[in-house]
Amino acid sequence: MKEEKSIKSLVLRVLFIVAIVIVVVILAFAIIKVIPYALSSFASMGNMFSSSSKNEIKISASNANLLDGERFLLSWNHRTDKIGEYKLTYKCIENFKISAVTENGIQTILCNTRYSLPNNKNNIELEVQLDKINSFSDVSLEILFIETQTQNIEAKGNLTITVRNDSNIPIGENAATNITTEPITENQVNNQNQATSNQQSSQISPAPQIRLADLAISNPVILNNRTIQFSISNIGGTSVGNWFFTYSIPGQRVEMSPVQPPLLPGQGIRYTLNFDSSVRGVSVINVDPLNTIPEITKSNNILSVNIAGGSTINNPPISNISKADLEISNLEVGRMSGSRFIESNSITRNQEAAVRFIVKNIGNRDSGSWRFEILNSPYQDEEEYRSSRQNSLRPGESKEIIVRFNRPEIGRYNIEVEIDSDDDVDEINENNNFDSITLRVTN
Repeated sequence: MKEEKSIKSLVLRVLFIVAIVIVVVILAFAIIKVIPYALSSFASMGNMFSSSSKNEIKISASNANLLDGERFLLSWNHRTDKIGEYKLTYKCIENFKISAVTENGIQTILCNTRYSLPNNKNNIELEVQLDKINSFSDVSLEILFIETQTQNIEAKGNLTITVRNDSNIPIGENAATNITTEPITENQVNNQNQATSNQQSSQISPAPQIRLADLAISNPVILNNRTIQFSISNIGGTSVGNWFFTYSIPGQRVEMSPVQPPLLPGQGIRYTLNFDSSVRGVSVINVDPLNTIPEITKSNNILSVNIAGGSTINNPPISNISKADLEISNLEVGRMSGSRFIESNSITRNQEAAVRFIVKNIGNRDSGSWRFEILNSPYQDEEEYRSSRQNSLRPGESKEIIVRFNRPEIGRYNIEVEIDSDDDVDEINENNNFDSITLRVTN
């Protein structure tokens, strides 16, 4: 009996050892098969996160809500093991530009170009300039990382800033006037366009053969001495994105509407303008005042409403303003290099000084011929420059003008430019005909 128990005990021990060996073998086999895949997965995840980080540039601004002439610090953060260069770019916006503040002075950064950022740091001081009064712009800044060897864009990042010309300009909020809106159906748009064409001398009608939008003001009504109504409709052949309009409070100031929603062809909005108090005089409504929307015509974008004021509601008839309106913008000084203008506020006396600016007819009639004058010019012989007669500008047409001064004297000049200096043009607004800038001429 003792021998049988001894044999059974030995067999059990052997079986136990064999079982342990089998378990160990199975575990070893599993480890050999599974661990490499696990490590590979972790590596793939690591590469994914690393790749995502390398393809994205994080951009920040010390201030993203700026006024004309203000400066801010633009910073970027990006990790890469490649050799390359960071570039800054932004799209062209009318009357807007960005300049870099460097040790050598202010340097203009041209729109739709790639400006090289410093490699020894990850920030740059910038200055914004918005020349159009009573306006604002949302500007998208983009930084690219371009690899030196392949010239491929390896990473990029975006940031949007808002620039206003006046701190009193509302963005996304109604100003001192209450504006209420009501959508208009396509049939109402057509009916109102027909009624307006009968009331006014110029007919408003779509041009389906041209695939452009066309925002038009129609059906104005004066309800009382503080309330007017009008419609703005897209009578063109394609839709428009976000837009806005301006309106003047008689005897006070010009206000800007909040950003308006996109309009498809045939869509419109009925507006009710409620002034805070009784007004007397002319209120001018201007649709797309910055001319950012390509349209069939701009002649139906401006409406003048004569509000008599007082207690009566029997006001004079409403009519569109039909005048030209010359506007000066983008005034710059610098020097000439052959036929190329180089902007700079400081030049030497042996360089050819130059003044550059743009004149645009933002009214709805041809301007006819006109002149301009430049006062405090750096001419040796005379301080005043008077131009020859300039050709007429059609509504929406613009002209770039460059005036050279080939013998500038040493000094500091507050150069003043006035367009339509002889008052030849009957204009909607005479207050946008003048601008000034400083030029320094050194030895």
